[in-house]
Amino acid sequence: MFGVGVYYILFPIYYPYNVPMSLAVIQQMLATIAITLQGLFGIVAQIDATPVLRPLVLPQIQQTLTHASVSLHNLALQIPTAISTDTPTSADSIFANTKVASFTPPLAHVSEELNTRTRAATVNILCVTTHGSRVQSATGSGVVIDPRGVVLTNAHVAQFFLLENHPRPGSIECTVRTGSPATPAYRARLLYISRAWVEANRTSVQQAHPTGTGENDYALLLLTETVNGIPLSHDLPHLPLESNVRSLEGQEEVLLVGYPAELTGSVITSKSLHQVSGLTNITQGYYFRDRSRGALDLVEVSGTVLSQGGSSGGAVVRASSEKLLGIMVTITEAKTTGERQLFAITSAHIDTSLQKETGGSIESYLAGNLENTADKFMSERATYLRNIILDALP
Repeated sequence: MFGVGVYYILFPIYYPYNVPMSLAVIQQMLATIAITLQGLFGIVAQIDATPVLRPLVLPQIQQTLTHASVSLHNLALQIPTAISTDTPTSADSIFANTKVASFTPPLAHVSEELNTRTRAATVNILCVTTHGSRVQSATGSGVVIDPRGVVLTNAHVAQFFLLENHPRPGSIECTVRTGSPATPAYRARLLYISRAWVEANRTSVQQAHPTGTGENDYALLLLTETVNGIPLSHDLPHLPLESNVRSLEGQEEVLLVGYPAELTGSVITSKSLHQVSGLTNITQGYYFRDRSRGALDLVEVSGTVLSQGGSSGGAVVRASSEKLLGIMVTITEAKTTGERQLFAITSAHIDTSLQKETGGSIESYLAGNLENTADKFMSERATYLRNIILDALP
């Protein structure tokens, strides 16, 4: 894995500085440079973990930085000419060539303000298991949907909170991280996890690559404190839920934000995991059960580098309303992210599922004192759900 990573990021970027290039080409080159720099972060993390590699890798890092410096210099010479002579290029034609390669692609139809706001509300959830635990460490994404610190994520991510004290107190330590690279920010507790999902997926926690349709795969976490002792704000960056999922149209533009980690390795995930934005279109909508409701349960949002593990629970924001349409939940298998299909469960599906299990909507569930709501969930439901998972462990 290390060798492949070095080969990939050391692929040089050459372009004659005296040949005019279009803005689209410049955008593609900037995306490639961004991937190169991301790869360098990974190598530095690997060196930190394995110092013996330093003499072998440092010359390659220096060479890569030289190539990136030359490319940026050439781009600086080209931008004035491109701006004055290039004709406008549609977003579709730009992203047709950069969907797979882009690290943080330019957002043509989404404001930078929305991108910034979505990134601020999107968090990384890292759960690390201690020696002796029968489950592996895991990472995922989540979205703050309430300024008091409510995080919406997938059940297959949040299930680790059910097992925090198994087989002994502190066996699994979950931390909510923010920023890019992700740094520890909050402690959290379980506010709700879908009973239907746990009952149907009791062995999921044992699997390195669990499978599923995404149905009922949601959970709510409550941020309880900061890791540095600063009082927890009750006005945190957050995204409102999209309630009008009935009027979705094909090819509608959505913004994705998450913390993809599958292609980075455990060392990078823990020390240098970066947040990624992606812009794509809804290509298909699906129903799990009842088509008569009209509201879609699942949408396909493929076409970005976020089609990998770790993105689960990340934000899918509808560009037209600037609201949270849903969260990423599952991907199909393929060698490259560009060949994979990425799916997201909608806020409408989550709301309907929660009503079936509790008799109330998300809005009603979050009304009142959240600590009391979390206490009630833990006392009335958590033990039953925890035992379902523990009974299935080998």
